[in-house]
Amino acid sequence: MAETPYTFDERSIGRVIQSTRDVERLLRPKSRGLRQHRPDTPYAMFAVRVWRDGGTTDGDASTQCDRTYTVRTLDATAVDEGGVLLGEDMTPVFRPSDVGKYVTPSTSGDGEIGQGYYDEDGEFQLFMAHEQLDASEC
Repeated sequence: MAETPYTFDERSIGRVIQSTRDVERLLRPKSRGLRQHRPDTPYAMFAVRVWRDGGTTDGDASTQCDRTYTVRTLDATAVDEGGVLLGEDMTPVFRPSDVGKYVTPSTSGDGEIGQGYYDEDGEFQLFMAHEQLDASEC
């Protein structure tokens, strides 16, 4: 039988479990799904849906992609339906490369999955918009 790496004494358990609510929380099955958006948790990355809404270029060998995106929560069904609107005309914080041609999310349909977070000021930031370097251009 494998030995647990944790040891507890009565005092340490008492500090961890102080109410029936704590017991329920500890016994609740852990979610293996995508993290939901929580404005009260800064820098906790979560999945979002993104649609291209602006910019002039997908980039090329000497120009950086400048596309912007409308961002909604994961339960959105279209760019203007369902979910919570998190931002419009948003530029991703992270792009895989400074230059190069990208395949970017479309302007319609059910959107692409991106990632975002709330910063320490409670402002939503689009981290990544599912932009992918176009391998056929390499």
